[in-house]
Amino acid sequence: MIYSVPYLLLISFYGIMALWYNQTKNLDSRPVNVLLCMLVTLLFWGFRGFCFYDWMSYYPMFLHAGIENFSDNITSMEPGFCLLITACKEIYDSYIFFAFVCSLINLALLSNFLLKHTDNYPLALLACTVFGCFLLFTDLMRNAIAVFIFINAIDYLAEKKIWKYFLMVLLALSFHYSAILYIPLYFFARKKMKRWVFATIFFAGVVIYALHISLFVNISTFLLSLVNPDLEGKVRYYLDETAAKSPGINFVFLEQVLTGGLVLFYMDKLREVRKNADIYINCILLFFVMTFMLHEFVTLSVRMSILFGVGYWIIWLDLLRCFKFTNNRRLFILFICVYCFLRILGHTRNPLANYNNVLIDYESYQERVLIFKKTFKD
Repeated sequence: MIYSVPYLLLISFYGIMALWYNQTKNLDSRPVNVLLCMLVTLLFWGFRGFCFYDWMSYYPMFLHAGIENFSDNITSMEPGFCLLITACKEIYDSYIFFAFVCSLINLALLSNFLLKHTDNYPLALLACTVFGCFLLFTDLMRNAIAVFIFINAIDYLAEKKIWKYFLMVLLALSFHYSAILYIPLYFFARKKMKRWVFATIFFAGVVIYALHISLFVNISTFLLSLVNPDLEGKVRYYLDETAAKSPGINFVFLEQVLTGGLVLFYMDKLREVRKNADIYINCILLFFVMTFMLHEFVTLSVRMSILFGVGYWIIWLDLLRCFKFTNNRRLFILFICVYCFLRILGHTRNPLANYNNVLIDYESYQERVLIFKKTFKD
């Protein structure tokens, strides 16, 4: 619980600012509200120390960065990210500076999207933080920039500006190759999906997840058995060994079932409240597909589903506008508040989540490595 306090304070701050943003009659104060949220977000994430996991990979990567090693690095990491990490290393040789620059880029891209597509910036930040951005801001440096570039390409997707969209996706690809999934998205993301199609795919995923059906393993081994029967046993053994056990039926899964049900129930209303709602409906379905269908590979499931997390961010906000009765809206807001706290608690249960802000109390890489090793040893 103690590790969760800074993060709970952050989302509580967003909640208070969202209430102020919504209730204020002085519209001139809203830009101040937005700037304050941006400043707090940048200070919180931009000056974080060695928190969570991925710094164990990125810190050595940064040490090896630089013009003299550029030819080696360009073959081992995406070109856009290689250029960024090299530029940061040459400007100021500090991993903390590099992490700050990444956070600044992330916040700028995210804010540009939210200010265009939502009507309550602090509330949108709250939703984003809980549904994916927490992970993007802490661990997935390359994925994060790719995702935030993509969400700014959604306007081109909606307007059918194919070349501008693909140029943005190409830029996203230069930071993480998983962004290649955004290429086929162009051809069906605007399609108006029938309710029964959404329901069939969604509930099939729910059943696969709930019953722990190893869909990916079974399909892979079956296809390989057709090519070379001798490989089937070896591949199944390898996949079984590398697969991580899914969390199973927990409060996150129940929330996802509830969200999917609400999307089904309010699908027509969602299309009324947002012009290009089908893009986000299709994205949230892809989020569910990646989460449920790849459940036997937890890391892969998380990293693939987060590519389409924008569907979650927008639809949860739009659902508030779908409720006809005020009491239903209040109940949903209460549910959001409780769920946000539970979700943050779930993210920050172990010592690796211990928040450290370098402006207040700097903990060195070596100190955090000791905590990292002790945590996994225990």
